[in-house]
Amino acid sequence: SVSDFLEELVSKTEDLGIVLDGKEIDHICYRAASLPEYRDIFDKLHQCGCLLVESMIGGRPIATFQLNQPLAFKQWEVRCIELASPKPGRIHHHGLEHAEVVIGTTSHDPHFSEQLLLDFIQKYPDIQFDKRAIKKKINADVSITIREGMSVKFHARPLYEVIEEEKSLGLVEPVPADYFSINS
Repeated sequence: SVSDFLEELVSKTEDLGIVLDGKEIDHICYRAASLPEYRDIFDKLHQCGCLLVESMIGGRPIATFQLNQPLAFKQWEVRCIELASPKPGRIHHHGLEHAEVVIGTTSHDPHFSEQLLLDFIQKYPDIQFDKRAIKKKINADVSITIREGMSVKFHARPLYEVIEEEKSLGLVEPVPADYFSINS
C-alpha cells in the first residue's frame, strides 16, 4: 500500500538523520512493468486526478497526475503521482519506486538549484547521495537508495511547478501517436 511504502521510506530516511518535517513530499512514482499495465493504471489515475503531463523521458512515456484528493500520510499531503512506463528492452518490477522531497526554493535558476542541493548534501557527510542528476537544467535532484527498488529523491521545486515551467517553455516531448501500438 501507499501508506506502507511511505512509512518505510520516511522511517529509513529519518533513520539516516535526514529531517523531513516541514518539507513537502510532492509526489510518489509508480513504475509499470509493461505497457498494458501502464495504460491500465493511466486510465485509473485519470479517474482520480488531472493529467498534468504525459511526455517522453528517457525514451519512454512518463505521466504525472495531480490527485483530486491528495494522499494523506502523517503530516504530509502528497499531491501528485508519477507513472513511469518501462524502458524499452529492460525488465522492470512494478510498484511504487520513489518519492521526491522538496528542499525548497522558488528560483528557476539551475545554478541556484544545484547550489541548494550541494548545501543540502553537505549537511549529511556520512550519506552516499547519487549526484548524477544534480546538473540537470530543470528539476535537478540528488537521491538515496533506501533498498532495492526504493529510493528517495530531493529536489528544489515541486514537480507540479516544474511541469508548468516545462510546458510554458515548450520543453515537453510528446509521446508519439503510434508509440503504444508499435511497442505493445
